[in-house]
Amino acid sequence: AAVEVGASFAGLDVRDDSAWRRVVDAVLAEHGRLDVVVNNAGITGFDLSPPGHDPESLDLDVWRAVMATNLEGVALGCRHAIRAMRKSDPVGGSIINMGSRSGVVDIW
Repeated sequence: AAVEVGASFAGLDVRDDSAWRRVVDAVLAEHGRLDVVVNNAGITGFDLSPPGHDPESLDLDVWRAVMATNLEGVALGCRHAIRAMRKSDPVGGSIINMGSRSGVVDIW
């Protein structure tokens, strides 16, 4: 669908700064500008360990994976999108950061 409207889609590990750089640079090389980035990756961690992600029973490695994906991934997406969008003439674009209902679920 992206190709039909002249857009690009690229999968990447949002936790990987070099992957963001590679994808954004590829978009700039192909299209000459970056207009929109949608940060929509997110995980709960439930698939990485059994439920029980409260502070008493959480697995620290799973917690770190969730934070790296849900927080650092957004920060990296913004970092590289802003870098690319500043190069555009006129300067501008849209960064859309999405969240899910998992951010407001009562675990107690």
